[in-house]
Amino acid sequence: MNYYKIDVGDKTLRLPAQKIGDFLWFHYNGKTYQHSLIKKKSYGSSESIKNPEIIAPMPGKILSVNCKVGDELEEGYIAIVMEAMKMEYSLKTSMSGEVVQLNCQVGEQVSQGQCLLNIRGNE
Repeated sequence: MNYYKIDVGDKTLRLPAQKIGDFLWFHYNGKTYQHSLIKKKSYGSSESIKNPEIIAPMPGKILSVNCKVGDELEEGYIAIVMEAMKMEYSLKTSMSGEVVQLNCQVGEQVSQGQCLLNIRGNE
């Protein structure tokens, strides 16, 4: 695991974090956070990544699935909660849209990188 400088409020902290795909996962103050990384389009401009999928950040067990196919979800909605390394991870949507595919259920063991949910974004 690598350490990153992360701004939290008015503090800059050096925290252990793991980069998986376009996301940075880190723990702070007893909670787990997922941060969407920004990719530069060209010098001086950037665009936030909106991923239609929720991907398992590491192997673990699904504790709750808070949606079903056909549900309309808002960006930032906690769609899935999983347990890994004796910690709970709240997996949030990075965009608003309709759930078109759900690939996990409560109690299931999932692999790192496994697509757990797919959303068709609202345009």
